[in-house]
Amino acid sequence: MKNKFEGIPPLKSPGHALHLWRLLTRPWMLRQQRKKELNFFKKNNLPNSRFNNLMRTAQAIADINPAGLHDLVKAILRPLQAEHILSIAEFGHGSKTPNQWQTFFGSAVRDRIYESDGMTTRPSKFDPGDYPISLARDIVLPWPWKETSYVSALATIGTRKTPLTPNLMDSYQGEWRQDLNHAIELWLPWRIGFVTGGNHSITAGILAGEGTVIPYSVLDFSYLFNELAADGTAFYELGTNRRICDVHDPRVGAVFEIGRMIHKSSQPN
Repeated sequence: MKNKFEGIPPLKSPGHALHLWRLLTRPWMLRQQRKKELNFFKKNNLPNSRFNNLMRTAQAIADINPAGLHDLVKAILRPLQAEHILSIAEFGHGSKTPNQWQTFFGSAVRDRIYESDGMTTRPSKFDPGDYPISLARDIVLPWPWKETSYVSALATIGTRKTPLTPNLMDSYQGEWRQDLNHAIELWLPWRIGFVTGGNHSITAGILAGEGTVIPYSVLDFSYLFNELAADGTAFYELGTNRRICDVHDPRVGAVFEIGRMIHKSSQPN
């Protein structure tokens, strides 16, 4: 009968015994650590946990300097921007959920954009010339949908894309410049730009890190903060606490509430 202790070296010292104990218990310790990490991830990956973590970060930034909240909004929305920009290249078609301004925050906001006549917009309007948008710095959400236009824009637009061979110069478009095809609607107080025209060339400008756009419309939605509140799962009506609709992404719920903080910080004490 084989000795079950065969192959285990004899104990030579207390230190040797400790080392042997660590070797024998290491698999169990690794399993426990992995279990702990999975439990932590599951707990913090719940929609309201993610929302609460983002809002805690936002409050910490606001306590120091509320001007930094716009950068947090950028951090939250950069992944969404990247997914929409990459979708056509990765899957051969545009994203299934285009960045349409009407539905970005869901039906709770969409249904409060217009007055009861369905024509008059409720947001305050500002002079677009006072709000130039930097494609390199600001959050702009395009939806490139045509592969040939996407390829052409990325290959030919940008100051660093001068062709190496003269026969390609005819297609080179040079540095990014705004033209009549480019249309962006800017939403305040978040400073989110929704592209409604020129999706492919604006995408090229974002990726090239160059270009400034004067939006065609600047709308301030601060009135919503007297009517709605959001968490990681739903929008609620203030006053009644009535659940209005689901929040499709806890990041979007956090962006809405960070807008409330941005608006509050801009008001006189």
